Amino acid sequence: MTDWIEKAMNRTWELSNDEIPINSNGEIIKIFSDNPKINELLKKIQTSKNHRETIEYCAMINVLDPDFIYAYYKKSLAYYELKEHDEAIRCCKTGLEKNDKRIDFEFGLAWYNKCLKKYEEAIVCCDRSLEINPNRTRVLGLKAGILTNQEKYEEAIDCCNKALVIEPTTIILLKIKSSILIIDNKYEQAIGCYDKALAIEPNDEELQRERQDVLKIISMKEKLRELRANAAKLEK
Repeated sequence: MTDWIEKAMNRTWELSNDEIPINSNGEIIKIFSDNPKINELLKKIQTSKNHRETIEYCAMINVLDPDFIYAYYKKSLAYYELKEHDEAIRCCKTGLEKNDKRIDFEFGLAWYNKCLKKYEEAIVCCDRSLEINPNRTRVLGLKAGILTNQEKYEEAIDCCNKALVIEPTTIILLKIKSSILIIDNKYEQAIGCYDKALAIEPNDEELQRERQDVLKIISMKEKLRELRANAAKLEK
């Protein structure tokens, strides 16, 4: 079964486009500067495929302009790719200190703490992000995944439901919810999520396959119940 929870969380901290990045409030984040030296470094960041280089360029930008928050964001992502999560957290905390709400650094802190399996700290970060904007569906989805890791399935489903009220046709939210229901052995409810998702994306072959897999599990469980019932009758 595809781990939709992990796949969803793994992409939500990425901004939508490196050329015109958008934050979780849908606001365009300034990635250019009046300083030509910073703009030259930004061009290098956008073309670099080396994470250490990116970190170095970001550090150089923040020497020139300590308040240029996009550099802290890109540096945190580079450290994440290097699996240096503590350093990624440090970058987010520095970004937060700038008190610029255009990048949701609380989301980054939640994601990186989740990677370190510091689930309680990650939940606190999600909640702080949601205090700023309770309609951040990506944060609700991340919180649902973290709660699932803690085996708090009802709370996780509640997060999914809140997100789906805001974005009822977002496929990834339905996929997250179905994954949690499967983990919690609520297969019939998971089928309901697949049906809603397929009504939106009827040609999604992966969804179709997973729905069939869940139907097979339901069928096997029903057959097992019948066998047990018949065995119980024979014992009488």
